[in-house]
Amino acid sequence: MSTDTSTAGNSITSDDVLQLVGFQLGNEEFGIEITSIQEINRMPFITRVPNSPYHVKGVMNLRGKTVPVMDLRIRLSMDNKPFTDDTRIIVVKMETEVIGFIVDSVTEVIRLSKSNMISCVQLIPSLLIRSERLKESF
Repeated sequence: MSTDTSTAGNSITSDDVLQLVGFQLGNEEFGIEITSIQEINRMPFITRVPNSPYHVKGVMNLRGKTVPVMDLRIRLSMDNKPFTDDTRIIVVKMETEVIGFIVDSVTEVIRLSKSNMISCVQLIPSLLIRSERLKESF
């Protein structure tokens, strides 16, 4: 089901709009499709898992379910930074898995026209991280 809206004489349907939740890591802003996000939380207690990769901070208890938590700063080879009051965990649904990503802050919901977007595969193929590779990190 799509809803028509008009802006400056252009007819845009909701099917043509991609909604992203914006978040920051350092001075960079990123986005995750809103339909992939289960929830956004303040930093909870994280239990460290022995022998896990460095970017995996551990696991958290999310209403009785154990959710792995990854620090995106470390995973993307950015400088490590202490957590602040703005630090959040974005809990993302990836196929059958649920993963928490630690980010510096969550900014806003961003609405973009799909027709104005270029696939990141076309822009930077070497940065494409498939969900299979992320799963291997845990």
